Amino acid sequence: MNTDFDGFSIHKNEHEHTFQIKCKQSSPVLIHSLLKTRLIHGHTDETNSVITLNAYSVKTLREFKEEYKRIHKKDSLMVSDLAKAIQSLTKQLSYLLTYEKHTILGYNPEYIVVINDTIFVFICNELIVPLVEHNNLAMICTPYSAFDFYFSPEMRQIKKIPVFLDYKTAFFSFGCLLVYLLTGNNEFYRKYLGENVSNVILKELENHPIKNTKIYWMLSRCLVENYKNRTFILI
Repeated sequence: MNTDFDGFSIHKNEHEHTFQIKCKQSSPVLIHSLLKTRLIHGHTDETNSVITLNAYSVKTLREFKEEYKRIHKKDSLMVSDLAKAIQSLTKQLSYLLTYEKHTILGYNPEYIVVINDTIFVFICNELIVPLVEHNNLAMICTPYSAFDFYFSPEMRQIKKIPVFLDYKTAFFSFGCLLVYLLTGNNEFYRKYLGENVSNVILKELENHPIKNTKIYWMLSRCLVENYKNRTFILI
């Protein structure tokens, strides 16, 4: 997928045993979603663009998966590790929606950071957007490609901008990210873009051990075509 947004960089301080995550612009809402949820234990600088944290490892998802493959001899995450990703990423998104009145337009694996091999967080300020008061809609003013992040069906239907989208566009994209973590590749997304129907995504899990588990049913609720019927609650 593309990585054309402002992004971030990770720096390790060997002497103080700390890491810094540096965003390329001031990102107070993003940083609040990490610090106020206690997903990250650390502090930020006065510009709200740098987080300093104590951790034994901070990796991009790409680095995490490379190491994971060396250890487990597979590209996909085991269900126990996927559950950790779900726990932290839903906590971050729930905070953004509830306390900051923002949503995430879409997830891209390149903007996921893994802390201590157990905490997964989303780091891309440009894709965290405010909701219009009282109606939970996000205004889209920038043209995006379906390879910038996982597109929901309503994102794919945009013909002109500006346009308003429901905050639940994030749920569909989140579901796609989880399928990527489960399968280890984006073949399901290419099929979805080619066939223009969302049910092809769940078909990729027909023979997966996760079928008919709580996580599978959560995915089925995220990957609903009609945004009004989506939820990302793990029951």
